[in-house]
Order: sequence, then structure tokens, then C-alpha cells
Amino acid sequence: MIKYQTKIINLLLTILLIFIASPCRSNNYWQQNVNYSIYAKLDPDQHLIDGFQRIIYTNNSPDTLSEIYFHLYPNAFKKGSIMDKEAKAASINLINSGEETGYLTIRFISATLCSPVSKKIKFKSKYNEDSTLVKLSIDTKLLPGKQAEILLKFVTKIRRHNTRYDKSGYNGQLYEISQWYPKICVYDKNGWDNSPAHYLGEFYGEFGAYEVTIDVPDSLPRLDRYCPAIQDGKKLKLILKQLRNPKN
Repeated sequence: MIKYQTKIINLLLTILLIFIASPCRSNNYWQQNVNYSIYAKLDPDQHLIDGFQRIIYTNNSPDTLSEIYFHLYPNAFKKGSIMDKEAKAASINLINSGEETGYLTIRFISATLCSPVSKKIKFKSKYNEDSTLVKLSIDTKLLPGKQAEILLKFVTKIRRHNTRYDKSGYNGQLYEISQWYPKICVYDKNGWDNSPAHYLGEFYGEFGAYEVTIDVPDSLPRLDRYCPAIQDGKKLKLILKQLRNPKN
């Protein structure tokens, strides 16, 4: 019994020493910060979201960035997408009709270096094979500690809910959607997490804050009990601070 207790004590002491030594590693830890301000208008007749978003992206990394990636997840719900092919390989049909198709189209992008002097950033955009990712190659590099403002206008087509295989989309007057806006990819110690949308996988998002205003018709019921919301006529404003979508 004494030997067993001694082993337990030694194990606990070892764990304690590891935690004591860990601050020298944690001091080098960093993560990017992305703050979103989004205005979106829902058209339930066409099942479209017409959106505008302003992003303040802070480069907290020790690296100089010459490119920025965005996820465009709704484009995964197009025929022939990587996710569609992977699902079919598993004998699953995610997209059985035009109504079960979704997409996200970017209509406008601009980028500005915030400090020390505001400066327009020129860039070239390149989409991956199924348009679930877009890369902005920027001519003005984003140095460590600097911020960029990115403005986007976009349209998202909401797919009809496939009751057999997924949990998002519209079903009558009920809209349950996520990842419906252009979302900056994570940049961490391993570089850009710029994987396309796959059939199996999880979402990975940067640390930041969201201020989202959604304009919806009066005829639609609203279920906003899950978030702190401010009601303004037919508009719903959500303010989410210090939010992070961790990688599972």
C-alpha cells in the first residue's frame, strides 16, 4: 500500500513539474484575432441572404503574411464539389435536386492596411477547384502586430434541408444555417488551415467577436433564445464577444 501511495505521489510531482515548466512555452503562444461586423437581409421567397461584412483582421503571429484565405462553405453544396464526391463515394446523396443546392458568391472585396497610415491593399484572388476556398494574394504584406480591414459583399443561396443526411438549410419557414458568410481561415503555428470543405470533418475558426444584424420579414417566426439579441422592428442584432470555434 505504501509503495502504491509513493508511486501516486511521484506521479503527481512529475505532473506538477511539467506545469511549472510550461510557462516558458506558453509565453510564445499566439493566435490571430478576427472581428466581424455583418449586415444580412434574408429573402425567404428566393432563399437568399444578401450580405455585407466588415472584418478587422489582426496579425498576432510572428510571421509576415502575403496572403489571406477565406472559406466559402456553401459552395460545398454544389454538384461535383469535393464534399459531394466524397459523400457519393460513401453512397450518400447530399444533393438530389436544384433546391438542395447551395452557393456563396462574392460580389465585391476591398482591403485596407489600418496603420500606421491607412493604405489600400491590392490583391489577386484565386479560387480552389470547387470554390470552397479563395486566396487573396496581397501586394502590401501584413506585418506582425498590424491590422487589415476587409470589406465584402456577398450572396448566399440557402439549400433546402435534406432531412436524411444533414442538419442545415430551410424547411418551410424554419431556417437553420451556419457558416453562411465568407469566413477567414485559421492561421496558426502550422500556417494556413486552408483545407477545402470535406464530407467528414469539423469547423475551425479564429478567436474574435461578431456583431451581426439580420433583416427578416415580419411573417417569419424567430427563435433567438440561444444568443443575446436586440430586437429592432424586423431586424435582429446579435452581439457575440470573445467567441472561438475550436478545432475538434
